[in-house]
Amino acid sequence: MIKVLFYLVMFNFLSSMLNAQGNVVILNEENINAIVKSEIQSGSLFKSHSSIKPYSQEYLFSQLMVDSNGNNMSLVRTNYEFIHYHNDSLSSMLIEGMKRKPHLRYFNTYPGHFYSEYSDSYYVTLDPILNLELGKESNNENKLMHNTRGLRLKIGIDDKVFLNSEFTENQMSPLSYINDFANTYKAIPGAGFVKAYNSKILKVKNGYDYILAEGSVQFKACKHVDINLAHGRNFLGQGIRSLLLSDFSAPLFFLKINSHFGRFNYVNIFSELSSENRFINDVDKLLAKKYSATHYLSMNITKNWNFALFESVIFHRNKGFELQYLNPIILYRAVEQALGSPDNVLLGFQSHVNLLKKFSLYGQVILDEFVFRRVITNNKGWWANKYGIQLGIKYPDLCGIKGLYAQVEFNSVRPFTYSYSDSLTNYSHYHQALAHPLGSNFKEAISSINYQMNKKVFLQMQLMAYSKGLDTSYLNYGGNILKNNSTRVSDYQNSIGQGLSTKVFQATLRLSYEVLSRTWLDFVIGARQSNNVLEFKKSGWINLGLRMNMDYKSISYL
Repeated sequence: MIKVLFYLVMFNFLSSMLNAQGNVVILNEENINAIVKSEIQSGSLFKSHSSIKPYSQEYLFSQLMVDSNGNNMSLVRTNYEFIHYHNDSLSSMLIEGMKRKPHLRYFNTYPGHFYSEYSDSYYVTLDPILNLELGKESNNENKLMHNTRGLRLKIGIDDKVFLNSEFTENQMSPLSYINDFANTYKAIPGAGFVKAYNSKILKVKNGYDYILAEGSVQFKACKHVDINLAHGRNFLGQGIRSLLLSDFSAPLFFLKINSHFGRFNYVNIFSELSSENRFINDVDKLLAKKYSATHYLSMNITKNWNFALFESVIFHRNKGFELQYLNPIILYRAVEQALGSPDNVLLGFQSHVNLLKKFSLYGQVILDEFVFRRVITNNKGWWANKYGIQLGIKYPDLCGIKGLYAQVEFNSVRPFTYSYSDSLTNYSHYHQALAHPLGSNFKEAISSINYQMNKKVFLQMQLMAYSKGLDTSYLNYGGNILKNNSTRVSDYQNSIGQGLSTKVFQATLRLSYEVLSRTWLDFVIGARQSNNVLEFKKSGWINLGLRMNMDYKSISYL
């Protein structure tokens, strides 16, 4: 108990004095739930802007609380490099308590990393990344297989410059409906260039092989402004999904300026995107580029209510970036109109409110195009009323059960949302949606119930049901955001689910056991049913996996 009390005092003291940005925090779902719980049960948002992800170590240490059982101390240890720069007596005591331990007789490192080196002016940490999965799906001649190997490198210099690099090599033979997605969009979720993969040993045919590389350089321009140049991903929102910007697509190149002052947090993201993709057997070529510029202003209106404004413009120029969009504060719609309205402008809202120190309600609205009179007074299903809505609830410690976390969410997006009048300026990257994975023309209910049974065992159940209108033959009903929306079937009488109405239900159950620090054994079972007037599909699967230093992020959530 004395040790736990010491940790509590030390942690609260450190969180009150932190002034450095720190590196990117690598989180799994268990850790994310702990951060959400800390924010909700604290009773005050304070400087919390939890809809902006990924989190920095500074944000983590300002939000996370260590409970009376010492839970969440693993996050403290695995982000030890942030504490390293503080020379106060309490942090020194913590450092002293974290003795170096040998790995393979050669690597002496502090707990939390495979290899680490610290000095007064820098630190270096290195961790292996591993994910090995094998399984079987009914009605699928291939075995299920996912094989990931890689490395993660973190460097901090003078508590001012932070570098993060992650590289993985992947082979996979996925669930059958991931193959359906690949056949439709010529892409694998989260991947860029994809090659064919076959293995006689594993009896895999028509699998996929791809490399992922992410990296960032961050520095603090001044006390309240952080700058990040990266090849990676962002997520804006409180939900399982985001209608604004999600991490579903392949990594992208961006410049991110994060300004935080008091109850305000303002983010600018300037990105280079690919309007094309290089899939199996495609010839080498320079892929066509497009660009995006995004503003996101998060405001804590009261101690329990956060509200955010979002705007983004997607554009294509033969000569590169449109310099007028570099203005960090101007309204993009005004600039876009002054340029002749050639580009795709999206507006949005995000809000969440924490109630009774028990649960949080959240929501989003995305407006691609919208004419008020055509919705309220003259609603004829006009195709250009393109918008989406999200509503959700988060409830940690559900029914008073410690460690039981529930999240339920509803999403609805009208036909043709995120699409544009040419095939270049839609809201996508490498043929993958920048927001919701289902694109548009759908209604979805999705939930996740997580239970941290103890420090080693984690149980998760995910349920998803949606209806989506698919295109038939060469007719464009508004469900594929990659299609030119000038090829639409009709100007009027458009509604969600039009086209080939398809209903999907999916359930998965995962049991994870942490055998070593940040190393888990995963056992997963799942079932899925999909039906429309043309076909009925039903399948079940079972997976067993081992992963190290990475989140369990199933790409099969489609």
